[in-house]
Amino acid sequence: MEKGHGQLETTTVYDDFILHLDIRANSADPNRHPNSGVFFRGDAGFFWSGYESQIRNEHELNDPAKPVDFGTGGIYRNQPARRIVAQDNQWFTKTIVASGRNISVWIDGYPVTSWTDPNPEGRDVRAKHARLLRGVISLQAHDPTTNLDFRSILIAALPR
Repeated sequence: MEKGHGQLETTTVYDDFILHLDIRANSADPNRHPNSGVFFRGDAGFFWSGYESQIRNEHELNDPAKPVDFGTGGIYRNQPARRIVAQDNQWFTKTIVASGRNISVWIDGYPVTSWTDPNPEGRDVRAKHARLLRGVISLQAHDPTTNLDFRSILIAALPR
């Protein structure tokens, strides 16, 4: 995916699921880190809808335990990643498990996020609602500098 704003979204909707995919965030400038995300439980056709598992391989002061902008694997606006494991220009594997209010993310097998949404149930994650409804999964092209590759995308619905 290159340039943005835009997204690719599933035609199937999911509530509880396991998503496993390989990602490469491409950057020719070592001081510029692509910003993107994997959205889920979103409304079809709406940009930036639902929860976002961040893609941003940047950290503060050369400390991978201090992610910038929630960091790769963090749940944007809710729970930062514990550590930035991935690096730009290298393939990494992201696994997202969403089960009810519980969301967990692994990067290359390393658990970077485990979060339970404490908010009241509703439709709008940005308004601090726990979105438990079925929705699309989408891959975000955040802005005109976006340059990402995705491959080996596997999704399995989980029983509720």
